[in-house]
Amino acid sequence: QKTAYEIYQCDWSSDVCSSDLIGVRPERVAHDRAIEARARAQLTGGLLEETAALRARYPDGMRSFSAMGYREAMTVLDGHRTLDEAIADDAARTKAYARRQATWFRSEPGIRWLTGEGTDPETAYRVATELRAASAAANP
Repeated sequence: QKTAYEIYQCDWSSDVCSSDLIGVRPERVAHDRAIEARARAQLTGGLLEETAALRARYPDGMRSFSAMGYREAMTVLDGHRTLDEAIADDAARTKAYARRQATWFRSEPGIRWLTGEGTDPETAYRVATELRAASAAANP
């Protein structure tokens, strides 16, 4: 089986390649689990230490400290939330953000939607196949 890259090799400056839009819509339960796992991995994998080091160099009021994960890490460092509470808060905030993104993209015309996970090789293969078909149809 060919890789997605092998299936869809394209001149990215061409109109076809730059205008075809394919969206990957993950299953909601699987996506929520992935978000939860990512939040846990971030906060247990060094984000607390990174946040502490950044706070030592920059003022807490910086806008970047409101980014996903950093705000939650700061609540742990300040003793306001437990690690598990911060992980749950981060996951909830990220899920809400993902849903806002999905709502915005639904209003975009011309997107062909596929169900799957962005990190799944089979999904990547299906996306590449769709793009190759679109390119072939536009350039017979």
